[in-house]
Amino acid sequence: MPSFDGLQPLDERHLGRLLLQARRGVDQAFRAALAPLGFGDVRVSHYSVFRSIDATGTRVSTLADRAGVTRQAMSQMVTDLAGRGYLALSRDPADGRAVIVRLTGAGRRFYDTATRVGRELEADWAKAIGPGRFRALRIGLIALIEHHDAPRVAPTARAGRP
Repeated sequence: MPSFDGLQPLDERHLGRLLLQARRGVDQAFRAALAPLGFGDVRVSHYSVFRSIDATGTRVSTLADRAGVTRQAMSQMVTDLAGRGYLALSRDPADGRAVIVRLTGAGRRFYDTATRVGRELEADWAKAIGPGRFRALRIGLIALIEHHDAPRVAPTARAGRP
């Protein structure tokens, strides 16, 4: 049975563990690339804010829904990023209780830089494993995500059982 880096045989490495390790590697690569560009103060947890915000501004509750986190967690990230100068906060004119979050100039520079860095990292990863394998990986991950996002039908009870 072939092994990977002298560790467990390939077919015994749990996919969830591999995905977690890959995610950590991606996060570390982003941080390592962004820090020397002046964005060392942006944490990995902050990335979900930048991925979820609209160009015209977005409510905190919408950001939380898109990122899959609680409103409280998103509010903390937004407050932190606003304090660092990446976001501007204002009351929603349609609902004074809601807060609209917008990118500042610094936030836009981070977003644009992170987008460029992301393309560069992906090009490097494609080169490392081969463009065909990288494309297949992307397609497979998208299919897996769509599978998990698909509506599920509750299993029916077997005959004679409640």
